[in-house]
Amino acid sequence: MESHPDQGALFRIDLPLAEVNQADITGPSTDKAEVGAIIGLVEGQNEYRILVVEDQPENQLLLAKLMESVGFSCKVAGNGAEGIALFQTWQPHFIWMDRQMPIMDGLEATKRIRELPGGREVVIVAVTASAFLEQRSELLEAGMNDFVRKPYRFNEIYDCLAKHLGVRYVYEGAPEQTPPIAPLTPDMLAGLPASAREELKNALESLEPERIANAIVLATAQDPQLRKTLAYLADNFDYPAILKALPS
Repeated sequence: MESHPDQGALFRIDLPLAEVNQADITGPSTDKAEVGAIIGLVEGQNEYRILVVEDQPENQLLLAKLMESVGFSCKVAGNGAEGIALFQTWQPHFIWMDRQMPIMDGLEATKRIRELPGGREVVIVAVTASAFLEQRSELLEAGMNDFVRKPYRFNEIYDCLAKHLGVRYVYEGAPEQTPPIAPLTPDMLAGLPASAREELKNALESLEPERIANAIVLATAQDPQLRKTLAYLADNFDYPAILKALPS
Protein backbone atom coordinates (compact mmCIF):
# COMPACT_ATOMS: atom_id res chain seq x y z
CA MET A 1 0.00 0.00 0.00
CA GLU A 2 1.16 3.52 -0.78
CA SER A 3 -0.66 6.42 0.84
CA HIS A 4 -0.07 10.17 0.69
CA PRO A 5 -2.02 12.85 2.57
CA ASP A 6 -4.53 14.67 0.38
CA GLN A 7 -3.61 12.47 -2.58
CA GLY A 8 -5.17 9.10 -1.78
CA ALA A 9 -3.92 5.55 -1.47
CA LEU A 10 -2.71 2.90 -3.94
CA PHE A 11 -3.20 -0.78 -3.13
CA ARG A 12 -1.46 -3.67 -4.92
CA ILE A 13 -2.07 -7.39 -4.54
CA ASP A 14 -0.29 -10.42 -6.00
CA LEU A 15 -2.42 -13.48 -6.79
CA PRO A 16 -0.84 -16.91 -7.36
CA LEU A 17 -2.69 -17.60 -10.64
CA ALA A 18 -1.62 -20.14 -13.25
CA GLU A 19 -1.85 -19.42 -16.98
CA VAL A 20 -4.98 -20.98 -18.44
CA ASN A 21 -4.90 -23.49 -21.25
CA GLN A 22 -6.84 -22.70 -24.41
CA ALA A 23 -8.79 -25.95 -24.05
CA ASP A 24 -10.10 -24.81 -20.66
CA ILE A 25 -11.67 -21.62 -22.00
CA THR A 26 -15.42 -22.05 -22.35
CA GLY A 27 -17.47 -20.50 -25.12
CA PRO A 28 -20.09 -17.76 -24.69
CA SER A 29 -22.55 -18.46 -21.94
CA THR A 30 -25.94 -19.79 -22.94
CA ASP A 31 -27.51 -19.16 -19.54
CA LYS A 32 -31.24 -18.55 -19.97
CA ALA A 33 -31.05 -15.74 -17.44
CA GLU A 34 -29.08 -13.68 -19.97
CA VAL A 35 -31.99 -13.58 -22.41
CA GLY A 36 -34.69 -12.92 -19.84
CA ALA A 37 -37.72 -14.70 -18.49
CA ILE A 38 -39.75 -17.32 -20.33
CA ILE A 39 -42.70 -15.59 -22.00
CA GLY A 40 -44.20 -18.32 -24.16
CA LEU A 41 -43.79 -21.45 -26.23
CA VAL A 42 -42.11 -21.70 -29.62
CA GLU A 43 -44.80 -22.02 -32.30
CA GLY A 44 -45.45 -25.26 -34.09
CA GLN A 45 -45.28 -27.57 -31.05
CA ASN A 46 -47.92 -29.92 -29.69
CA GLU A 47 -50.62 -28.37 -27.52
CA TYR A 48 -49.80 -30.01 -24.21
CA ARG A 49 -52.38 -30.51 -21.45
CA ILE A 50 -51.03 -30.18 -17.91
CA LEU A 51 -52.87 -31.45 -14.82
CA VAL A 52 -52.04 -30.07 -11.36
CA VAL A 53 -53.01 -32.39 -8.47
CA GLU A 54 -52.49 -30.33 -5.31
CA ASP A 55 -54.58 -29.70 -2.19
CA GLN A 56 -53.15 -26.31 -1.15
CA PRO A 57 -55.03 -23.46 -2.94
CA GLU A 58 -51.98 -21.19 -3.08
CA ASN A 59 -49.87 -23.92 -4.68
CA GLN A 60 -52.69 -24.76 -7.09
CA LEU A 61 -52.86 -21.14 -8.16
CA LEU A 62 -49.10 -20.76 -8.53
CA LEU A 63 -48.60 -23.87 -10.66
CA ALA A 64 -51.68 -23.17 -12.78
CA LYS A 65 -50.50 -19.61 -13.46
CA LEU A 66 -47.02 -20.84 -14.38
CA MET A 67 -48.55 -23.25 -16.88
CA GLU A 68 -51.11 -20.91 -18.41
CA SER A 69 -48.78 -17.89 -18.59
CA VAL A 70 -46.61 -19.58 -21.24
CA GLY A 71 -49.44 -21.20 -23.18
CA PHE A 72 -50.13 -24.66 -21.70
CA SER A 73 -53.70 -25.88 -21.17
CA CYS A 74 -54.12 -26.58 -17.46
CA LYS A 75 -56.66 -28.08 -15.05
CA VAL A 76 -56.48 -28.51 -11.27
CA ALA A 77 -57.56 -31.33 -8.94
CA GLY A 78 -57.67 -31.04 -5.14
CA ASN A 79 -56.65 -34.62 -4.26
CA GLY A 80 -55.59 -37.91 -5.80
CA ALA A 81 -59.12 -39.18 -6.39
CA GLU A 82 -60.07 -36.03 -8.31
CA GLY A 83 -56.82 -36.31 -10.21
CA ILE A 84 -57.68 -39.84 -11.37
CA ALA A 85 -61.12 -38.72 -12.53
CA LEU A 86 -59.68 -35.79 -14.51
CA PHE A 87 -57.01 -38.03 -16.01
CA GLN A 88 -59.69 -40.35 -17.36
CA THR A 89 -61.85 -37.60 -18.87
CA TRP A 90 -59.19 -35.11 -20.00
CA GLN A 91 -56.14 -37.30 -20.79
CA PRO A 92 -53.35 -34.86 -19.85
CA HIS A 93 -49.83 -35.28 -21.19
CA PHE A 94 -48.16 -34.28 -17.90
CA ILE A 95 -49.22 -34.36 -14.23
CA TRP A 96 -47.77 -32.39 -11.30
CA MET A 97 -48.62 -34.72 -8.40
CA ASP A 98 -48.44 -33.56 -4.79
CA ARG A 99 -46.98 -36.17 -2.45
CA GLN A 100 -49.24 -35.60 0.55
CA MET A 101 -52.99 -34.92 0.13
CA PRO A 102 -56.22 -35.81 1.93
CA ILE A 103 -58.59 -38.56 0.68
CA MET A 104 -55.90 -40.06 -1.57
CA ASP A 105 -52.20 -39.18 -1.60
CA GLY A 106 -50.01 -38.81 -4.66
CA LEU A 107 -48.36 -42.22 -4.39
CA GLU A 108 -51.65 -44.12 -4.47
CA ALA A 109 -53.08 -41.92 -7.21
CA THR A 110 -49.99 -42.50 -9.36
CA LYS A 111 -50.17 -46.28 -8.94
CA ARG A 112 -53.83 -46.29 -10.00
CA ILE A 113 -53.28 -44.00 -12.99
CA ARG A 114 -50.52 -46.29 -14.27
CA GLU A 115 -53.04 -49.14 -14.40
CA LEU A 116 -55.54 -47.16 -16.51
CA PRO A 117 -55.62 -46.91 -20.34
CA GLY A 118 -53.00 -44.33 -21.33
CA GLY A 119 -51.58 -44.33 -17.82
CA ARG A 120 -48.21 -45.67 -18.86
CA GLU A 121 -47.63 -42.85 -21.33
CA VAL A 122 -48.46 -39.80 -19.18
CA VAL A 123 -45.53 -38.08 -17.44
CA ILE A 124 -46.06 -37.82 -13.67
CA VAL A 125 -43.74 -35.65 -11.60
CA ALA A 126 -44.02 -35.51 -7.81
CA VAL A 127 -44.00 -32.22 -5.94
CA THR A 128 -42.94 -32.62 -2.33
CA ALA A 129 -41.95 -30.46 0.62
CA SER A 130 -39.64 -33.15 1.94
CA ALA A 131 -35.95 -32.38 2.04
CA PHE A 132 -34.98 -36.05 2.24
CA LEU A 133 -33.61 -37.26 -1.07
CA GLU A 134 -33.91 -40.88 0.10
CA GLN A 135 -37.65 -40.58 -0.60
CA ARG A 136 -36.78 -40.44 -4.31
CA SER A 137 -36.78 -44.26 -4.55
CA GLU A 138 -40.25 -44.38 -2.97
CA LEU A 139 -41.59 -41.91 -5.53
CA LEU A 140 -40.03 -43.69 -8.49
CA GLU A 141 -41.23 -47.09 -7.31
CA ALA A 142 -44.78 -45.71 -7.22
CA GLY A 143 -44.46 -44.96 -10.94
CA MET A 144 -43.42 -41.30 -10.97
CA ASN A 145 -40.98 -40.11 -13.60
CA ASP A 146 -39.28 -37.42 -11.53
CA PHE A 147 -39.77 -35.03 -8.62
CA VAL A 148 -39.26 -31.38 -7.69
CA ARG A 149 -39.20 -29.93 -4.21
CA LYS A 150 -41.15 -27.07 -2.71
CA PRO A 151 -40.93 -24.12 -2.57
CA TYR A 152 -41.21 -24.01 -6.33
CA ARG A 153 -38.48 -22.39 -8.40
CA PHE A 154 -39.73 -21.19 -11.75
CA ASN A 155 -36.67 -22.35 -13.68
CA GLU A 156 -36.88 -25.86 -12.18
CA ILE A 157 -40.55 -26.16 -13.11
CA TYR A 158 -39.99 -25.11 -16.72
CA ASP A 159 -36.79 -27.14 -17.06
CA CYS A 160 -38.64 -30.24 -15.85
CA LEU A 161 -41.31 -29.77 -18.51
CA ALA A 162 -38.65 -29.31 -21.19
CA LYS A 163 -36.82 -32.43 -20.00
CA HIS A 164 -39.83 -34.73 -20.15
CA LEU A 165 -41.93 -33.22 -22.95
CA GLY A 166 -39.22 -31.68 -25.10
CA VAL A 167 -40.96 -28.30 -25.17
CA ARG A 168 -39.07 -25.22 -26.35
CA TYR A 169 -39.60 -21.76 -24.91
CA VAL A 170 -39.52 -18.16 -26.10
CA TYR A 171 -37.39 -15.94 -23.85
CA GLU A 172 -37.81 -12.25 -23.23
CA GLY A 173 -35.22 -10.33 -25.21
CA ALA A 174 -34.24 -13.32 -27.35
CA PRO A 175 -34.37 -13.10 -31.14
CA GLU A 176 -37.67 -14.31 -32.57
CA GLN A 177 -37.48 -17.98 -33.51
CA THR A 178 -38.82 -19.11 -36.85
CA PRO A 179 -41.18 -22.07 -36.45
CA PRO A 180 -40.09 -25.19 -38.30
CA ILE A 181 -41.55 -25.65 -41.79
CA ALA A 182 -42.63 -28.86 -43.42
CA PRO A 183 -40.19 -30.23 -46.03
CA LEU A 184 -41.33 -29.36 -49.53
CA THR A 185 -42.42 -32.38 -51.60
CA PRO A 186 -43.71 -32.74 -55.19
CA ASP A 187 -47.11 -33.77 -53.82
CA MET A 188 -47.47 -30.36 -52.16
CA LEU A 189 -47.16 -28.62 -55.55
CA ALA A 190 -48.97 -31.17 -57.71
CA GLY A 191 -52.38 -29.67 -56.95
CA LEU A 192 -51.46 -26.19 -58.21
CA PRO A 193 -52.84 -25.09 -61.59
CA ALA A 194 -50.45 -25.75 -64.45
CA SER A 195 -50.26 -22.03 -65.24
CA ALA A 196 -49.31 -21.22 -61.64
CA ARG A 197 -46.57 -23.88 -61.65
CA GLU A 198 -45.23 -22.58 -64.95
CA GLU A 199 -45.10 -18.98 -63.73
CA LEU A 200 -43.41 -20.07 -60.49
CA LYS A 201 -40.78 -21.97 -62.49
CA ASN A 202 -40.14 -19.03 -64.83
CA ALA A 203 -39.94 -16.61 -61.88
CA LEU A 204 -37.39 -18.78 -60.07
CA GLU A 205 -35.26 -19.09 -63.19
CA SER A 206 -35.36 -15.32 -63.65
CA LEU A 207 -33.77 -14.89 -60.18
CA GLU A 208 -35.94 -11.78 -59.66
CA PRO A 209 -37.04 -11.72 -55.95
CA GLU A 210 -40.10 -9.53 -56.56
CA ARG A 211 -41.36 -11.71 -59.41
CA ILE A 212 -40.77 -14.85 -57.32
CA ALA A 213 -42.69 -13.39 -54.36
CA ASN A 214 -45.64 -12.49 -56.60
CA ALA A 215 -45.66 -15.94 -58.19
CA ILE A 216 -45.74 -17.58 -54.75
CA VAL A 217 -48.65 -15.43 -53.59
CA LEU A 218 -50.68 -16.17 -56.73
CA ALA A 219 -49.96 -19.90 -56.64
CA THR A 220 -50.83 -20.36 -52.97
CA ALA A 221 -53.91 -18.18 -52.55
CA GLN A 222 -55.82 -21.14 -51.05
CA ASP A 223 -52.94 -22.67 -49.08
CA PRO A 224 -51.34 -20.38 -46.45
CA GLN A 225 -49.10 -23.16 -45.08
CA LEU A 226 -47.63 -23.89 -48.51
CA ARG A 227 -47.08 -20.16 -48.97
CA LYS A 228 -45.04 -20.07 -45.73
CA THR A 229 -42.92 -22.99 -46.89
CA LEU A 230 -42.24 -21.51 -50.35
CA ALA A 231 -41.59 -18.04 -48.94
CA TYR A 232 -39.14 -19.44 -46.40
CA LEU A 233 -37.18 -21.26 -49.10
CA ALA A 234 -37.25 -18.23 -51.41
CA ASP A 235 -36.15 -15.85 -48.65
CA ASN A 236 -33.16 -18.12 -48.05
CA PHE A 237 -32.44 -18.30 -51.81
CA ASP A 238 -33.05 -22.05 -51.88
CA TYR A 239 -34.59 -21.86 -55.34
CA PRO A 240 -33.28 -25.34 -56.35
CA ALA A 241 -35.41 -26.98 -53.63
CA ILE A 242 -38.57 -25.47 -55.14
CA LEU A 243 -37.59 -26.23 -58.73
CA LYS A 244 -36.82 -29.84 -57.78
CA ALA A 245 -40.28 -30.23 -56.21
CA LEU A 246 -42.12 -28.76 -59.20
CA PRO A 247 -43.72 -31.52 -61.31
CA SER A 248 -42.29 -31.81 -64.82
